[in-house]
Amino acid sequence: MDRTEIRPLDISDIDKVAEIYTKVTGNDNLDTERLLNQIDNSLASLAVEKDGQLIGFIIGGVLEDAFGTIEKVGLINMIGIDPSFGGAGLGQKLGEEIISNFQGLGITKIRTIVEDTDTSLQKYFRSIGMNKVEWSVFEVDKS
Repeated sequence: MDRTEIRPLDISDIDKVAEIYTKVTGNDNLDTERLLNQIDNSLASLAVEKDGQLIGFIIGGVLEDAFGTIEKVGLINMIGIDPSFGGAGLGQKLGEEIISNFQGLGITKIRTIVEDTDTSLQKYFRSIGMNKVEWSVFEVDKS
């Protein structure tokens, strides 16, 4: 019998998170030290397991008083579902659960950043109730 469970993401999950990240993105140079810090200091990051095996994750955090606002905002930084388990609604469950966790912390605004060309990720965030807002992201790349 298949058993799926959502639980808090733990720093001991880092190797499996990195493995899923590589499968999803094709990129194997994930900054695991930075990611460990995000997971360790997170109030909202989650894992999804099937039969005891980690098959997906969502990493979020809380940002206070940023960009000229005086409020706490929930941030969704990264999500990944092992492609072998895609299409089962696991990303939907993780998204809904992290939003619920943020609400439990008294946070009513949750944000993320998605590239304009990544229409599948935009569709995902819309499916969990998020909407595009009239903000612009600016950056400088000095590499």
